[in-house]
Amino acid sequence: MKKLLLLLLTLVVAMVITGCSKSNSPEESDAGTDQTQTIVSEDNAENQSETSLDEKPQIESEAKPESKPEPEPEPVTKPETKPDTLPDTKPETKPEDNILKGELKDIIGKIYSIAGVKLPQTTFTELTPENSEYFIGTNNIEYVEALASEPSIGSYPHSLVLIRVKDGTDINKAKAEIKNKVNPRKWICVGVEPEKVVIDNIDNLIILVMDNESDKFHNAFLSLAK
Repeated sequence: MKKLLLLLLTLVVAMVITGCSKSNSPEESDAGTDQTQTIVSEDNAENQSETSLDEKPQIESEAKPESKPEPEPEPVTKPETKPDTLPDTKPETKPEDNILKGELKDIIGKIYSIAGVKLPQTTFTELTPENSEYFIGTNNIEYVEALASEPSIGSYPHSLVLIRVKDGTDINKAKAEIKNKVNPRKWICVGVEPEKVVIDNIDNLIILVMDNESDKFHNAFLSLAK
């Protein structure tokens, strides 16, 4: 009887132990599952982190498109503007600007300057009815003013006379009178040839030149009218 009870007790204990073991197994499986899921999730996290790390260099390494510098605009050059060409107009000559309207001594000085002929020292002499025959060969010329320039020494053949006659005077007649009456050998021992005697005029101003280079003085006189 005791043996039978012991056997039953043993069976009961064994059953209890078996039941406990079964009740514990699901928990272990759940724990194992949780551990597996945790491990898998950790692997996934590692993979995701590795993927994210792998992707970043690719983004950083992507070459940015080269941006070509915009060409600088070429400087705009303004077209050359030429001034309007006006017709040549000579400035009006005022009486005060015309040397031929000025003092006779200034005109003679200008003639000497332009001619460039070397002369001894000369002096000015105003013509009067008393001395006009010596300088121009006649005293029949009516003039407003007249001035002669000759060397201070009488051995150098040079004489330049300017005669301003009245308006309306017959210029050609006056010049012919002087040409026929003047003496080209009035100096002591010296004189000039007749072809070296020049008589001309600009308007009412007559010039008489007696010199071996009379053409230079004549041209200088004519240049004053240009």
